Amino acid sequence: MMVRNFIGVLGLAMLLSSASFAANELVPIGADNPYLKEIEATTARLGKELPPSALKHLYYIREGFGATRVVLIVRKDVEAAAKACGKANPDMKDAINAEFDGWATEVDPVVKEKQKLMDQAIKTQDYAKPKEIRDYLTLIEKAGDHANNQIDKQVVTTPEACTKLKDSMATTKGVVKQLLSDVQFLVWPLPEDRAKTTIEEDRKKQD
Repeated sequence: MMVRNFIGVLGLAMLLSSASFAANELVPIGADNPYLKEIEATTARLGKELPPSALKHLYYIREGFGATRVVLIVRKDVEAAAKACGKANPDMKDAINAEFDGWATEVDPVVKEKQKLMDQAIKTQDYAKPKEIRDYLTLIEKAGDHANNQIDKQVVTTPEACTKLKDSMATTKGVVKQLLSDVQFLVWPLPEDRAKTTIEEDRKKQD
């Protein structure tokens, strides 16, 4: 479920970004990424040191982190495209800005809530120091940012491209929100009978 959701968010990210950006060759996180070796070494070490239950808990943290990061990157790119479109097409500015504001209003609170739950998941576990997990996530973030910065993002501001951007925001904001809502973080510890219990479910049980 988590991998599928992450791919779903990534697919929508590509749809939104491509709506007003020129087609460019995407640069994946490849062997030349300066952070890749350290990520692989850290992942291998954690795989040896941590028990299966801890690895499962960490997996959900990592996947949730990745999904929210993709949305934040897309938000930044789409906001830049919306501003460029508004500047190049003054008659479309108000409509595009309104659509972006609506998109952000739907998505931003969910991102913040997931970041809050991720922070809780990191703080409540005891199989690693919170700083160690955050440093691991920071490495992943830096690797992603490095790859993202290799992409030449040229904004296309023709009326047709800007209309496509506006329409894509209107049709995808609810889907992005739902995909983010499906991102879960597990409670800790993970006894066998609670191996799939999420923090949200645990909160409901305590209410």
